Amino acid sequence: MGSVQRSPPSARRLAALGLRPGDQNVAVAIKRAEPSRFVAFLRAINLGQHNRIKMVDLAALFAAGGCQDVTSYLQTGNVFFTAPTGQKRDAITATLESMLVAHGMRNVDVLLRTPAELAALLGRAPFANLNPQEFHFSVSFLKSAPRATPIERLTRQGAEVRYLDDSVLCLSIPRSSKLTGGASTVIDKPWGTASTTRWWNVVEAVTARALALE
Repeated sequence: MGSVQRSPPSARRLAALGLRPGDQNVAVAIKRAEPSRFVAFLRAINLGQHNRIKMVDLAALFAAGGCQDVTSYLQTGNVFFTAPTGQKRDAITATLESMLVAHGMRNVDVLLRTPAELAALLGRAPFANLNPQEFHFSVSFLKSAPRATPIERLTRQGAEVRYLDDSVLCLSIPRSSKLTGGASTVIDKPWGTASTTRWWNVVEAVTARALALE
């Protein structure tokens, strides 16, 4: 089968990007201007009596913020979307958080990850060779680089750090541990950054769906 021939970008589209036909940077500029796919992990929604929101309403909120192709997974706030063209990650986050506040949500943080970033995390296989019958596998996404990493508060309760960088903390937690809800409750203030936690099987499912939607 022959290769697909694509039409060149129109003069109007090139002008919007500050380019002319024949410019060497056309392909690069067009690629950079294309919308990007993200997964939004929301912190502190649909837990207990606070911050209750239906996923259809959450999707409508994202759409009102300029996001396209919005879908969700589970009720804990895992949202797939195409970002508004040309918007940076921080700007998207700020817009979504402001709209959540306007909707009456409290202390809700939005943590964005690309499908490629999630795939890279899965590729690290942080829980390889561990028995899931003995451990919970916890993934805490960090909103920013932590100011401190007092992991002893976690290890004292039997948890083991399997992977840690400025954006994510992966823990194996014995099923007998008191950290049954994951690590977020002991991360945010001591570490100096907001976080939201998902179990590893949820991260796997979210990643598979995010890659399929690209």
